[in-house]
Amino acid sequence: MKLQKLKLAQIKPYWRNPRNNITAVEAVKRSIEEYGYNSPILVDENFVVIAGHTRLLALRDLGWKEAEVGVLSLSEEKAKAYRIADNKSAELATWDQEKLLQELREITKIETLDVFFPGVDLSEMISEDIGASSFSYPSEEKIQAAANNVETHFEEANAGYREGLYEVICPHCSESHFINKSEVLGMKPDV
Repeated sequence: MKLQKLKLAQIKPYWRNPRNNITAVEAVKRSIEEYGYNSPILVDENFVVIAGHTRLLALRDLGWKEAEVGVLSLSEEKAKAYRIADNKSAELATWDQEKLLQELREITKIETLDVFFPGVDLSEMISEDIGASSFSYPSEEKIQAAANNVETHFEEANAGYREGLYEVICPHCSESHFINKSEVLGMKPDV
């Protein structure tokens, strides 16, 4: 790939682009305004878009006159296949909702992401399950107390249940699991 600065007027949308991008333009515009133009439009050697039709529309709406693009040397057939593969691969990805919520809860200006979640009240979404929209990390004292509690729990509740293994109950699935206490406490197992 060769990076090259082009006038937007030189970049030609692929005339048979099978992807309808109109509903994503506002989100891409917001992304470019907020975070910058970090993912270049990809074009063939004739400056026809291979990937980045939505970015091109967004840049035009934002009043840009030129942008850096990636020029790819692909056969016409490979360019067609890549257009489809690039768009379809994004559709295959899914979200780990718990991790997404953790990330969202650590963003102070959550409203900057509203355009990426149409029809969703992000403030309400991030406050679900914890009863508050803010999170504070526990102090070192609380962490140490929890570690001591784990040690006591193992000693008192499960000591000797099975040789070297202890029963714990998963708070998510409520199933019992047998683990080596030293793995949980970060110690090397007894040899």
